[in-house]
Amino acid sequence: MKKIIKYALILFLGILINTTASNAQSRESIESYRTAYLKKKLQLTDGESAKFWPVYNTYQEELTQLRRTQKINTLNLRKDLKDVSEAELEGMIDGEIAFKQQEVDLQKKYHNKFKEVLPAPKVAALYRAEEGFKRELLRKIQEKN
Repeated sequence: MKKIIKYALILFLGILINTTASNAQSRESIESYRTAYLKKKLQLTDGESAKFWPVYNTYQEELTQLRRTQKINTLNLRKDLKDVSEAELEGMIDGEIAFKQQEVDLQKKYHNKFKEVLPAPKVAALYRAEEGFKRELLRKIQEKN
């Protein structure tokens, strides 16, 4: 019996490690695709590129962390709404609004930083390129499925 449990545990850990590695690889693949897409669309000079990428990467890290925190909070509160008290529901709604405000605050903070390292037309091109990247990524996912 101990051997069966031991083998089951090893199998489970192997599957877990494989899934985690696959997810990490997918994220890395998406991020490298995003970088290539933005490089192509923004056509940065070497000087602009040297200043822009550290700021943009920090922005992406902060945005990812904010969204990860919100996702954890959302998963913790996810219930059938008829089983949620009015106070809990208000808290959920208030939390969602607070998250959206934090996201806007982060975008405003980095908008100013982007303007410090890029001319206005390239900042505008960045926002358009980010939207284009999202559409392109969704299209690729739909094609794959």
